[in-house]
Amino acid sequence: MMSSVLYLLFTLAFVTTFGDVRLTVQDEFILCRSCGSDLASSESIISKTSSRSWYSFNDTLYSKEVLVQVFSTSVFFHYPVISFSLSTCVPTGEWEESTSWFPGYRWKPCVCPDCGAYVGFVFEPINLSLEKPSKTFYGLIMTTLISESCKYYNFYSPQLFDCVP
Repeated sequence: MMSSVLYLLFTLAFVTTFGDVRLTVQDEFILCRSCGSDLASSESIISKTSSRSWYSFNDTLYSKEVLVQVFSTSVFFHYPVISFSLSTCVPTGEWEESTSWFPGYRWKPCVCPDCGAYVGFVFEPINLSLEKPSKTFYGLIMTTLISESCKYYNFYSPQLFDCVP
């Protein structure tokens, strides 16, 4: 009984104190599908188009309209890629220029900072001296991402996945 009264008093005090506060969801974290680590924010999604995409489409993901471009490699892998202005993924390896999907940019693979899963690419202008400020961006592979708001994902049993990115 006493705990119920305390809960009621706390709830009333909270509502009275913060009653005028309105929460709006504008920004959503985008997570690594392998471990749940934050990789990017939905606010950092950009529409960086490429003439070298196999095909592209717009979709509503992460509570906004998103450009998804599908790129293929010389070994017939197809990657649905979303472009971001910022990401926490960690670039690895050497810069590659000759096979870039974005003309005028070189790229490196990018991995999750926590589990090391391959999640996409980082792109930077080939001639950095011409770009002020630098136009570096990230191309994260849609199938390696998951929305923070996805309620059905179980990180311990990925085969039970029942949620779109």
